[in-house]
Amino acid sequence: MASVNWLEKPEVHDFPAAAEYLALLADPSTVKKLTKRLRSGSVEHKKAKDILRAAQLSLLPVDNPHVATDLAKIEKGQPLSPILLVLADPTFCAYNAWGGRNSYGYLCGADFGGAFPSTSAKRIPFGFQLSFERPLHGVWGNMPQTRELPFIQWMARRGIPIDVCTSRDLHFERPNPDDYSLLLFVGHHEYWTWETRTNVESFVKSGGNVAFFSGNVAWWQVRITPDGQQLHCYKVAEFDPVSTTPDHALTTVHFFDPPVKRPETTLTGVSWQGANILHGSSHKFVVKKADHWAFAGTNLANSIAARYWFIQCS
Repeated sequence: MASVNWLEKPEVHDFPAAAEYLALLADPSTVKKLTKRLRSGSVEHKKAKDILRAAQLSLLPVDNPHVATDLAKIEKGQPLSPILLVLADPTFCAYNAWGGRNSYGYLCGADFGGAFPSTSAKRIPFGFQLSFERPLHGVWGNMPQTRELPFIQWMARRGIPIDVCTSRDLHFERPNPDDYSLLLFVGHHEYWTWETRTNVESFVKSGGNVAFFSGNVAWWQVRITPDGQQLHCYKVAEFDPVSTTPDHALTTVHFFDPPVKRPETTLTGVSWQGANILHGSSHKFVVKKADHWAFAGTNLANSIAARYWFIQCS
């Protein structure tokens, strides 16, 4: 059996990536102190025999009735759950600044939020062709650890089984409504391909359901190479060589912009257009219908103002 060779110490780009993650949880001063301690700290090696132990989830034996049922389904190639949660890997790739470029140009850190729109001349040159194979760095929280994983853990605590796929999976293949009754999008699904849109809409027309616990959905159209390893996004039609070809509907601009003209509202019913990024603890949302199922177990009541540090709404 092949062995895994771990690095003896973190690489240089790992520390800014750690700072990006910590910034979601702590103030800048604390992040700076913790990052400094990480750089000077010693490395401790611990064994994690599988992903469940690494996630500190308790293990169930193979003779557990639920495990045995799931293993039987796996052997038959059957889904484990009627719910399929979709990872936003194209969005992760678009925000990933590892190597010095992403779909937002060369800006990251404190400069990132001050150059809107994302097609601003301040950001040129953009990363037109980005690899999915890069380590994550400077992603502004756009990674499964901060988006989908907390939701998956929340579902697990409630005993709700789910299957997981990537957006690239949906790009290449439409889910079968006979296998799944619900597609679930959580976190930040900003970047979609034409094929993903088509497969999701076809799934719904065939009797499937889709739920968006996400804002800013299907904002940018992108293309994915046939091998699934690269994302192409030009953001300005004139930059995209496809825009002057018979395939101009695949031009990587906003879905609502020409020559695409396929607004996200036809999929979600809402849009981020005209909205803004709410950044800072001063922004509040006031609860109006506390008896709604979405607030179950939150202990929120009507007129309570809930504060969020960072949120994008549609």
